[in-house]
Amino acid sequence: MCLEPATGEELWRQHLVAVETGGIETDPIRRVAGATPTFHQGVLICPTGAGAMVAIDLADRMLRWGVVFNRNDEFARSMSGRGRGVETVPLMQRWHNGAPIASGVSLLVTPIESDRLIGLDVISGESLFPEKNRITMRYLAGIRDGKFFLVGTNQISAYDVKTGNNLWTSNSDLLSVGQTISGRGVFGEDFYLLPTSSNEIIKVSLDDGTVLGRRMLRFQLGNLVAAQGELMSQGATSIAVAYGEASLEPKIEQALNRNPEDIQALIR
Repeated sequence: MCLEPATGEELWRQHLVAVETGGIETDPIRRVAGATPTFHQGVLICPTGAGAMVAIDLADRMLRWGVVFNRNDEFARSMSGRGRGVETVPLMQRWHNGAPIASGVSLLVTPIESDRLIGLDVISGESLFPEKNRITMRYLAGIRDGKFFLVGTNQISAYDVKTGNNLWTSNSDLLSVGQTISGRGVFGEDFYLLPTSSNEIIKVSLDDGTVLGRRMLRFQLGNLVAAQGELMSQGATSIAVAYGEASLEPKIEQALNRNPEDIQALIR
């Protein structure tokens, strides 16, 4: 559905897929994870959470292409009525984010209802390389300089976006004993910042996966967002903001010029 931003009035709608196995109330995986669309070069790529994805050309609102893929075996059994449904632990053994990520004509998808990573051509919907098994990976971090990056509970790997070939995987000493990656990281110019369960942030090289630096922080590390020189962390029960030195310094100077006794500026 497309809505008018100012009023919420419906402008148009487009049917995406017909689901033969029942509605969302009988599908546990669709209830716990959203189907977030991606806009890229005039095309809206729409995952459905139902084993299919559709691309819409917004210029004329025509369907450009559609693809169908196999659901996770356990999720499929629960939909068919066989078994006791999906238990909590298996339900979490899936991709943590199903939003497609595009760069140029390459489109990468980690469907929440499947254990595969799928590479497609944005224009035609044709496959770029054989599907990749999720195994221990948890999310697709993004695409940078012809490489895409997959993050698991204890490692990060880089792949060629055109061929799907593995380029490097982080060493076993990336994490200490008992430490795990605790959420989505953020990209820098040539590095990736990984949050960990021990509130240590790890700076990983995008060139070869080596560790460029580590730093212990005094707040919980969850999913990270970087904006205007500040680093935001969304944990399970809190949100924290860390100021970057380069972006904070001019703000402090302005505050002290206005009031040399500004306590908050002095602390920062």
